Amino acid sequence: MQLYGTQYFYILKLESDLQNKNTVFNLKWPQAQTQANAVVNDETASYYFYGGILKDSGGTFFTAIVDVRFNGEVQQIFTIRKSSSTQQFSIKSLDYLRDTSAGTRCLVACAEDGQNILFMKLNVNSARTQVSQGSSTYLVSQNNNQLRLGEADFSAFQYRQKDISYYSSSLNNQFFSGWMDLSQVLYVGTISTFTSETPTTTSFTQKVGWLMNFNPSESEITITNSLSSPSSMASESLTFSTLLTSTFVSTSEATGFATKTSTSSITYIVSQIFTTSLKTIITPSIGNKVYIIGSSAMTITIPAYTLQQICSDLIFKYTSDISTVSGFVTFDTNTRVYTVSTSTQAYNGEYTIKMLGRINHEQSAEVSFQLTLIGACSYVSITSTSQTDITYTDIGTYTFELKGTNSQGLQSATQQFTIKIQDACQNDAITPSAILSSYDYLIESGIAQSIFTLSWTHSLSYCGSLAYQVVNQADSSTADSIFYISSNQFYVSTSNSAKINNYNLRIIGGTAYKTINQDFAIVVKSECPSVVITPETIADKAYTLGSDSQSFSFSDWSLSIPACGPITYSLLIDDSVKPSWL
Repeated sequence: MQLYGTQYFYILKLESDLQNKNTVFNLKWPQAQTQANAVVNDETASYYFYGGILKDSGGTFFTAIVDVRFNGEVQQIFTIRKSSSTQQFSIKSLDYLRDTSAGTRCLVACAEDGQNILFMKLNVNSARTQVSQGSSTYLVSQNNNQLRLGEADFSAFQYRQKDISYYSSSLNNQFFSGWMDLSQVLYVGTISTFTSETPTTTSFTQKVGWLMNFNPSESEITITNSLSSPSSMASESLTFSTLLTSTFVSTSEATGFATKTSTSSITYIVSQIFTTSLKTIITPSIGNKVYIIGSSAMTITIPAYTLQQICSDLIFKYTSDISTVSGFVTFDTNTRVYTVSTSTQAYNGEYTIKMLGRINHEQSAEVSFQLTLIGACSYVSITSTSQTDITYTDIGTYTFELKGTNSQGLQSATQQFTIKIQDACQNDAITPSAILSSYDYLIESGIAQSIFTLSWTHSLSYCGSLAYQVVNQADSSTADSIFYISSNQFYVSTSNSAKINNYNLRIIGGTAYKTINQDFAIVVKSECPSVVITPETIADKAYTLGSDSQSFSFSDWSLSIPACGPITYSLLIDDSVKPSWL
């Protein structure tokens, strides 16, 4: 807690049993409102580490660890401060840990600021004269009565928190202390309500003390909230320093002494509800039971429990967990009767059934018996039948059925399976040659034109040569006769303008055992719609009425694409049909 009284941070060392370290000193921090709460020494009692809270001459508070040598020399004052808060952490407990195999040392500090507990593992150098920020730092807190889990990130000089949704907001959510070893962090406090991940909510009418571990495998409640980024509050910076504006001074103030005492206790399992004495519950003896599957229902009655003592208000309540045998066993809690009935042979086996009897103050006792279920044909044998070899030469898929029957012929089962017989050539790898996705053909050519060469290959030459056919893509029907294959060449041949169209074709190629497809398109078209006609010049003529008929000729006009001819001619006079006299 933040200190506002007249306390001072004192460091006191009395005489030691070690003659070479028998220095006595009493040091005092000059600023009031400070306090030392914890002290721990190193493995050779040469250095002492004091933890608490200090204040500099300007009135600023710091979380502090003071490293002091056995002769009273202050080696270092290591401080931590939250940048934006007036309420600083005060160290309440310290542990000194040494890893002999790794040759490293560290301090584990537990600090609190009235609402948060900070667990820190700080590095200690080999000379034990310097303390520095380390790793493995955790934070638990309650903010607005809501428990939170967090971490302190020394590399980023900040800490961050997340809400723990498993704990409901309550004034009874409080933290008292905690500690850390090399593998885990534990903390203690009180809660009033928690919700597990199932989720199941448990509420208490009074505060409940609790001990919790940060390691989910050892925790009663698993905390899976990721701490990769804060979600419930802004991060707050942490600053570290080894410089303060004040120093410790020697003092001779009177000091009272007290002898450290300790007590120990042994705990036992006690009744949930206090009673002046435990009762003696007498349970009945129950033999093992056998049930033949398929027979009529069998009932098993468990005699009632009794007490050795006399209780005028005695009430026994009976329960039995039959979840593992619920398929064939029922239990009546009032009559203590088990009913066994099933015709399912799969339940054949041995089962242990337990009944619990509980009296008024929750004291209980348990009895158990073994129930064996035996199938009606558990001891019969099934004889296999011989089957002569069957030889199949045809390629195809064949369905077989295996049937098993017991010796009485009452029970049987069948199993079907298939065998597929295929030629090795069905694994032949056929690779088509590359072609374009589309080709153009002009009907003006009027000749058979080779579009591409079919040079396919396959991996198993002994499966025969490759053959090809050209079909329509849509339904694999035979393609128009203008398309054909000859000597592994694909041809198009037509001069018929009625064949102008877009054709989606497919080459089916392969052996007698396996074929593959290759799709492409042929566009049959004409260039005649864009042909240019060049006329010849005709000289003007004169005709005298009554003269003999005259005739004259002119040269053929030319076409830019001769194949688009011939040209037909018609004669018009003043854009009208010629008269009969012409």
